[in-house]
Amino acid sequence: MYWTVCTVTACDPGRDFGFSVGPPGRSVLNTWRYQLEPGADGGTDVTESFALPSSPLIRLYWLIFGSARGRSNAEGMLVTLEKMKAVVESG
Repeated sequence: MYWTVCTVTACDPGRDFGFSVGPPGRSVLNTWRYQLEPGADGGTDVTESFALPSSPLIRLYWLIFGSARGRSNAEGMLVTLEKMKAVVESG
């Protein structure tokens, strides 16, 4: 678990929510986004994504640790989406 400051970058209720990770006045480390669209059978499709800044340090980090960090992000994203689904379906 990491503790840091997040800043909302997009907020369109029922459609789009995004936030950047990183202390105010310092470099953004990552930007997360959740996009919601009408799905099959009246449900909602949720797409979770992340974007990294294009900096030499970040590119070096991903060159060295990218495959492990990518797997970790994908696993975490699946957990987040499953938790969101459980909350919504529980009423």
